Amino acid sequence: MFGLGLRFIKPSASFKTFHRDIFNCSLFSSKSRTLYPTRTFQTQTHIVQQFRLYFKSQRRKYATYSELGYYPGRMGGSGEGPHFNNVKNNVVKPILYTIAFSAVTYFTMPYIFDHTPMEYFKTHKKYYLYGLIGLNVAVFGLWQLRFNGGRIYSFLEKYFLLDRSSLTRKSNVSMILSTFSHQEFFHLFVNMLCLYSFAISMVNIMGVSQFSSLYLISGCASSLASIIFSFVTKSYGCSLGASGAISAIFAAFTAIFPTANVALFIIPIPGGASTALALFTAYNVGGCIFRWSTFDFAAHLGGTIVGYLWGMQYKKKIKAKYRHLRSYW
Repeated sequence: MFGLGLRFIKPSASFKTFHRDIFNCSLFSSKSRTLYPTRTFQTQTHIVQQFRLYFKSQRRKYATYSELGYYPGRMGGSGEGPHFNNVKNNVVKPILYTIAFSAVTYFTMPYIFDHTPMEYFKTHKKYYLYGLIGLNVAVFGLWQLRFNGGRIYSFLEKYFLLDRSSLTRKSNVSMILSTFSHQEFFHLFVNMLCLYSFAISMVNIMGVSQFSSLYLISGCASSLASIIFSFVTKSYGCSLGASGAISAIFAAFTAIFPTANVALFIIPIPGGASTALALFTAYNVGGCIFRWSTFDFAAHLGGTIVGYLWGMQYKKKIKAKYRHLRSYW
């Protein structure tokens, strides 16, 4: 339930030019050193300077304006610095992306599970759940191979890691795909255990089409909540994990069955699901305020809100359908 929100600091832009500069200034033979001793001294000095600049950039962990390709005052510039990490890029665009993705998902899921080979899962719901867990395990496996190839790492960093800053975020698709992404085994194990605990009931109640819509839309909404919270508090970083979507599933379960018995692993929670959800929500609100760990509390809250509203709406539909059936009795 309490999925981890991992932080990731990207190397500064000077790292990309460091090796190239060292290589270029080292291209001289023993003959050139004999004929041009002054150039040799200057080259050695340049190498030392490059090392100093590199280690200095690693200490500060951010890129300067010039390293980002911005030169204050040049070409008629105002000299105020880049404005990439603004409200438009870090709030408006993610909101529009979430709305568009939610609309497409909501209206296409019924077609996918009615007119494609995915129809198989409508009558084999347990295998659907195994497949969903399998996707998370597969992405976890790719993360274990990330240091074996630069392409794998670049692919995962671009699409399966939610960068909460628009200055360095490479794709908004990561708002969805990061909900299938885990780097550590304990993180994966806890999230998949919680997913299985509640999803096995919710899939049977809602059906695979409605459940898939809830999982994907709430996952995207939880990423949006994380991005907006980071922008407001200026606490940028990266996060990943299915905990936002799982929070939505748990909240929807609670909205439908508020008195259902639940337990934290093997410890029963008095008051049932409604008490557990209240405690979980209070924990995440406190985490947003006091920052007492690296969990992505904002994502948990975003998923919880979407899931609870979804569950309440679904409960109304069930009651309306039940009243309609009773009218014929």
